[in-house]
Amino acid sequence: MTTTMSTPFWLFAANIALLGLGNGSFQAPNNTIVMNAVEPKDLGVAGGMNALARNLGWSLESPFQRQSYLLG
Repeated sequence: MTTTMSTPFWLFAANIALLGLGNGSFQAPNNTIVMNAVEPKDLGVAGGMNALARNLGWSLESPFQRQSYLLG
């Protein structure tokens, strides 16, 4: 769905809420699995790598979506 200036606020808010619900319901169990899979001495490294992977995914999502949209 494309959001424009004429998109009603309730529809925009509903889309943002749906995205937040999906992200929140996936991210917490995923973080728990990753953190439980490492030794206590490696929790800092595991947390950092988990955050890096998450941020890299969010950062690269937009350019790849844009490229796939332009290529058709």
